[in-house]
Amino acid sequence: MTPARSDPRQRRSPSARYPHDVFRAERCETAEAEHLFEEARAAHRGVSPFPLAQLDFRRGVMWLREGDLPTARSWFDAARRRVPGYAPATGHLAEVDLLLGAPETAVARLRPLMETGDDPEYPAHLALALRAVGRHQEARPWRDRAAERYEDLVARHPKAYADHAADFWLMVGGDVDRGLQLALQALVMRQTGRSYALVRRAREASGNPPTTPPDRDTQRPACEATCLTRRVPHAGGASRSRPGA
Repeated sequence: MTPARSDPRQRRSPSARYPHDVFRAERCETAEAEHLFEEARAAHRGVSPFPLAQLDFRRGVMWLREGDLPTARSWFDAARRRVPGYAPATGHLAEVDLLLGAPETAVARLRPLMETGDDPEYPAHLALALRAVGRHQEARPWRDRAAERYEDLVARHPKAYADHAADFWLMVGGDVDRGLQLALQALVMRQTGRSYALVRRAREASGNPPTTPPDRDTQRPACEATCLTRRVPHAGGASRSRPGA
């Protein structure tokens, strides 16, 4: 008799399920994403903490985009508990600090990352946090460092970084024209809700709001732009599961 085969989906590691979780999260299908995240965590049988830390981090990013700051913070904290030196989780915790009106805490989190990472989001967020506490002269070199790094990344990997760079120029960089140019470039490469929302925000910032109805995907407010542009936590929607819950 041939042994019964288990469902291959039950044997997939968190890293194998990870793209599906991220896809659902980026489509703002939070209920389905939560289910997939839970499945991936339950399926993990390895000893390395990194796959689960990645899942916790992406889960935090999803809720940060939704505007649920407490839930986002809890998942970023969970990722850091698994891997204390996990820079992306620390950087996003600093982003939550900024959104919650604690820029000094954000500065303290971000300082160590300046020595170890080359992600332009870190100096960009540090510049924003320093501005928030009135240290504009100190913020300038970090803004310039982020700008140089974003331009380099867009030149080499436009599809991956055009939208991030557009958001930088619209906010920290202070160049609306460059932000609009990059937002349009990102939209040509990826017709997503985030891309349409980014173009709309760039046009509004430039004083030329769109005259046509928004794409249907931009009706989802949770997908709009990046989290630093939002100040009001999201209410309602999918059930929020937190670490240890």
